[in-house]
Amino acid sequence: MGLLMAGLLLVAAAGLGIAGQYRIEQRYPPAGKFIEVGGQRLHYIDEGSGPALLLVHGASSNLQDFAASIVPELSPRFRVIAFDRPGFGYSPRYPGEWRDPEALAGLFLDAAEQLGAAQPVVLGHSWGGSVAMSAMVHHRERIRGGILLSGVAGHWVGSTGWMYDVAQLPLLGPMFAHTLVYPAGSLLLPDMVKGILAPNPVPENYIERMAA
Repeated sequence: MGLLMAGLLLVAAAGLGIAGQYRIEQRYPPAGKFIEVGGQRLHYIDEGSGPALLLVHGASSNLQDFAASIVPELSPRFRVIAFDRPGFGYSPRYPGEWRDPEALAGLFLDAAEQLGAAQPVVLGHSWGGSVAMSAMVHHRERIRGGILLSGVAGHWVGSTGWMYDVAQLPLLGPMFAHTLVYPAGSLLLPDMVKGILAPNPVPENYIERMAA
């Protein structure tokens, strides 16, 4: 009886997750277009004209974080391109090691070139700073420069958070991701955002605007 009840609870939690995913996709549809580079599909926005500026978002974020903040300020002077990192927003998961900044830098630069924006300036925010650094070190002939915006300056050392650690476990990880992440994330998100932005206050409607 206990196993049956546990199974029913897992099915119910999985159903809630599927419904939650549908709700999120209806509420926050893709903001841009799609491009395929080397077998990887990427969701991106491309705004403005002028020198190319490639934006790389941080951990647990997506391109909407830029679209709702600095893109309107930059697009009158630059051609601003921002991608959802693989596994975030509407870009499917990367088949390789998603935490390899050098591989991501190469992928985004390939995509930018395919869009006709060769040698951009690469701006990396938070974890995306490691991608900008990798572009400056390993792809310097392909860029005009790099900018770190509160950026991580190298490989991430140690855990990226208990949720990531659990999600990577065999068997338990997929079960966790498809049953508990949506309901737990919905409850924990406001406090997590407060902690990330502290000591600054959370801007008005920030979670909604960045499609967290």
